[in-house]
Amino acid sequence: MQCIWLVLLIAVAALAALCPALAQADEIRAERLVKTAYLFHFSGLVEWPDGSFASPDSPLRVGIMGADDIADELVRMIASRQLQGRPIIVSKLKPSAPRSMVHMLFIGDSLREQLPDILDAVKGQPVLTITQTENALAFGSMINFLSIDGSLRFEISQQAPAQARLTISSRLLSVSHKFSPGSPKFR
Repeated sequence: MQCIWLVLLIAVAALAALCPALAQADEIRAERLVKTAYLFHFSGLVEWPDGSFASPDSPLRVGIMGADDIADELVRMIASRQLQGRPIIVSKLKPSAPRSMVHMLFIGDSLREQLPDILDAVKGQPVLTITQTENALAFGSMINFLSIDGSLRFEISQQAPAQARLTISSRLLSVSHKFSPGSPKFR
């Protein structure tokens, strides 16, 4: 009988030890889902300049670097969806891959050391850059995810999108945590 109680006690202790880990895994998945939803919605709140797409039904190309989990989640989310009549194509990119073939580029925090070089390579091009690294706007990111009091928020640069000739909806600005100064081009 004591052996059964000991086994139960060990099982309960093991379960108690796993609960925080399971809760943390749920939080990470929830944050990933929210970021993915934001990425999809950001694409509908940006206007690219004339000539960014070969035709009205050309796909919106989204490149994901250093965040394969986000790429996989975005592929699931957009399955058979379109954005303003355009199919959406998601590609996992390596830091050395050409970025001029995408309209949106999400750069994961795992690439924080390479972030200045990656952003510099698309500076001035009509590529909406989205990051999740502290102070990323200073390197030229256009939208950067932040964690504030346990909530996922984002900040927006005004200058970087204007330099890339992108027009960002004022609705997106109104729900951002903060935005950097510069010459805004918002609709």
